[in-house]
Amino acid sequence: GGDAYNIYCHALVLDGDMDPYSTALKEADGESMWDDYQMRGGSGLTSAITKSFCLDMTYFEDEANGEPYVIWASKGYGNSRLYLAQVDKEQPWILNSEIIELTRPEFGWENVRYEVNEGPTVLQNNGKIFMCFSASGTGSEYAIGMMTAEQGADLLDIKNWTKNPYPL
Repeated sequence: GGDAYNIYCHALVLDGDMDPYSTALKEADGESMWDDYQMRGGSGLTSAITKSFCLDMTYFEDEANGEPYVIWASKGYGNSRLYLAQVDKEQPWILNSEIIELTRPEFGWENVRYEVNEGPTVLQNNGKIFMCFSASGTGSEYAIGMMTAEQGADLLDIKNWTKNPYPL
């Protein structure tokens, strides 16, 4: 539709034991063997998944309890922020929890040129979950932020996360 922000997260699923590397389309109008599911569901801050752009979605499972989650960037409620929800393990394109705002640009280093939190990635080590993300404009001011939580904690409770006040 000509709107650069008319983008949403999807899950592509290839049934069976097919080799994903041999399924690329040879022509633009070819028929895909992949099923395409747009991310949907959840409760609470639903505009963050249904009415605004969504990008950089990251899936992870808490190594302590196996609970599956997704984190993504959206402008559902202002500038680019990161949101978190649990998903169905068998159908990870279905959010089955409340959506929470995990972080928004609040420190000066997150607001250089643009107010942005995006590009989440999750690392787990020694009982901790480290969620790293990009902040600010994408030039020399681009910075990496981090939030930390204990594995096995209720990750949908924002009180269980600690945001580093300085960039990495």
